[in-house]
Amino acid sequence: MNVGIEYLKVVRQRLRGLKELGDQTFEQLFEDDIHWAFNETSNSIS
Repeated sequence: MNVGIEYLKVVRQRLRGLKELGDQTFEQLFEDDIHWAFNETSNSIS
């Protein structure tokens, strides 16, 4: 077993899981919620 290949496999799985969580989060929001900001100098969620 090559440690480098195994490491990359684990990292890819972890990133796919994080992407899935992010996708699920955005699915729960309305379009206006995504672009909402506290004030003009604040960042929106997107």
